[in-house]
Amino acid sequence: MTFRRALAVAALLVAACHDTSSPPPAAGSAQPLGISSDVYEEGAAVPDGAVYGKSGCSGKNQSPPVKIDPATIPTGTKSFALVVHDPDAAGGFYHWVLFDVPASTKTVAGSLGASDKLPDGSIQGTNDFGERGYGGPCPPPGKAHHYKLTIYALALPSLGLDSSARGSDVSRAMTGHVLAAGTITSTYGH
Repeated sequence: MTFRRALAVAALLVAACHDTSSPPPAAGSAQPLGISSDVYEEGAAVPDGAVYGKSGCSGKNQSPPVKIDPATIPTGTKSFALVVHDPDAAGGFYHWVLFDVPASTKTVAGSLGASDKLPDGSIQGTNDFGERGYGGPCPPPGKAHHYKLTIYALALPSLGLDSSARGSDVSRAMTGHVLAAGTITSTYGH
């Protein structure tokens, strides 16, 4: 097999592994959910501590802490889901998938590591790097990409998924159950 053909086959295999048919659900008619983070800030660059640390990036790959404003949590919320998604990557790219977060949660701690299940019962799914937990930004050199950190208040206590779930699985499972959503859009480029 020629080198070019091997690259083409590898590209097809990578594309097949990324089910891009389910981008994160849009907030639509859901009410706004107030969220904030010391790491991801609206319109600001993601700091190096939250960057992936591979493929030419030199970050520490630490998941960001996120706070949820209790005054904006709708009645009927039974759990939360959180995703970090890069819509600028070809087909989109999930950097973090966290779900079955208890409804009593007001803060998602930072630097969670790669644990499948967290002490509070939250589950970290598989990001599009093929790893559990958070995989920070590290786009190809050139134009900066946008990274959308979104938390969804859900009318379900559990999505019925395990840590092998990818972003597209979580998106499909939450569809029709989103009560509120809040998004912070940051950027990163190198």
